[in-house]
Amino acid sequence: MKNINMPVREFIEEKIKSIGDLFDNVEVYYEYKEMSETHFLKVLPKSVFNVAKFKDLKASITSGFVDNDFDGLICFISDDSQVLLDGPIKIFSNNSQVIDNCEFISQNDISFNIPIVNNKYSYAA
Repeated sequence: MKNINMPVREFIEEKIKSIGDLFDNVEVYYEYKEMSETHFLKVLPKSVFNVAKFKDLKASITSGFVDNDFDGLICFISDDSQVLLDGPIKIFSNNSQVIDNCEFISQNDISFNIPIVNNKYSYAA
């Protein structure tokens, strides 16, 4: 996977937090897909897309992405999207908490992802 440069990552992490600051019970998954050079932000629940303040924030995030002249595209999706995120690297869950998605390899060479939340383990879906 291509390493995206830090300014893009910092920009996206800041925007993930801003989405969380606007809504209770929202989840945001982030993944960069090298093949399409696209930064995907999957926002749940889908009903958030119908709220005016989310529409305004989404427009602001997109404008900021373009204004900063970042490479690639930014795309907002929800659970009915045809794009599947197979390895999100940032997950936002309640309380403006950004979780790093960590990959582990078991003794049987089977890999799985477990995000670390407040020093406790919980499985990522």
